[in-house]
Amino acid sequence: MLDMASIVIPTYNESKNLPIIVYKLQEISARIADQVEIVVVDDNSPDGTGKIADDLALRYGNITVVHRPSKMGVGTAVHEGIRTAKFEHIVMMDADLHHQPEFVPTIATPLQDYEIVIASRFIERSGMAASSFQRRMATKTGNWLARSLLHLGVRDYTHGFRGYQKKAFLECYSPRDTGGEFNLRILVEARKRGFRILEVPYHSEHMGKSKMRDWVKYLWLLIKVPLTP
Repeated sequence: MLDMASIVIPTYNESKNLPIIVYKLQEISARIADQVEIVVVDDNSPDGTGKIADDLALRYGNITVVHRPSKMGVGTAVHEGIRTAKFEHIVMMDADLHHQPEFVPTIATPLQDYEIVIASRFIERSGMAASSFQRRMATKTGNWLARSLLHLGVRDYTHGFRGYQKKAFLECYSPRDTGGEFNLRILVEARKRGFRILEVPYHSEHMGKSKMRDWVKYLWLLIKVPLTP
């Protein structure tokens, strides 16, 4: 188990879900690390998520809230959250309840030995469910293309439920990637630098909505990056 860990949660209109996630993380915090910090990055949610995050911070004492002026993209939100985080070992998760808080310890623990840990939906003992056939096929196709073109030894390129060593993330992150496509470039840059990547089996019961502009950026990035790291 880690001595210290930070959990970064980008939010936009998650007023109903955020208290549930925070409560569950507090419940299992002893399984994550001796000290656990939660960093909420809110993009000025119209539904008052930022105010709820502030109230939770007052209640629990281990929550830092970053208020941003507008919706600026999940990539920049994760970057700002990781820069703000106090600890070296960090887990990034969504606030829409698609990422199970109970799985955070499984991602966090290997960060002692690996720079990146991915909750993978495409390795043995893992799985994926989605609300539509089209969503499942888009995710499977995107990952198949990435595996075919990049040869990084990774099975799940797009899942955002991940752990990072802070220094490695900041070295690999590109400010050009404002949306979810940053998940791909991080892996390319990590392999170039010889960072260690581990995939742990994860069964995703639900999947959030993907934005078409993110998929366009993702596919364009696949074309631009070299075929080998």
